[in-house]
Amino acid sequence: MSLSITGNEEIAYQFGATTAIDAKRNGYNTVGGPVVDLLDGFNLFNVPRSFGSDLEHVSKMTSAVLRG
Repeated sequence: MSLSITGNEEIAYQFGATTAIDAKRNGYNTVGGPVVDLLDGFNLFNVPRSFGSDLEHVSKMTSAVLRG
């Protein structure tokens, strides 16, 4: 959620890049993320790993992380 609150694609990109660098450094060649859950107002379990409920915003932020 902290990435979502910024709304900043550059920060999301840097997060993705840092995740990839750390994964590679630790011997991983695949990262199973980001997990992209849309908030529906009822399932609060997904809040920590969600970019929100607005499909356009979620798509924008997810794309930035994946590019990183």
